Amino acid sequence: MNQYTLDRWVVIQGLPDESINSISQTPEGYLWIGTRKGLFRSNGIAFKQCNPLNDTNRINLYIYTLYTDSRGILWIGSSYGLIKYQNGQYEQFTKKDGLSSNFITRITEDSYGNLWLGTSGDYLIYFCNGQFKLFDESHGLDGKSISSIFESVNGTL
Repeated sequence: MNQYTLDRWVVIQGLPDESINSISQTPEGYLWIGTRKGLFRSNGIAFKQCNPLNDTNRINLYIYTLYTDSRGILWIGSSYGLIKYQNGQYEQFTKKDGLSSNFITRITEDSYGNLWLGTSGDYLIYFCNGQFKLFDESHGLDGKSISSIFESVNGTL
């Protein structure tokens, strides 16, 4: 256990909110932190607030979940839909793009590299080749809110 260090980050050290919903690390080494007050990036020393929507009026961006996929792309589940971060650029997906809900609470990648999105109140969404497909009670799901997604070794979700 001697090779591990423990740091405690609090508001005084620059963390804007002590309530962290999700943390993910991208290949370049940054830690991304999702909070109820937005998205933050840390290099291990300092925190920087990031504005993935490029809209100063959206100060209430709630980050539910973060996921770095096998290609190194950061996916952000927020109160304003799904946000993709790749090569320094953000791309937002909302109901206008085919999502059934703008409240993305969980993200995971299956063994084929496709994304599965959990929502708050609108079931499960499959994202493949830029298209969204909703899985709901007609597909055998019981309950609308998805709190966790996991793929077993045999590929069953």
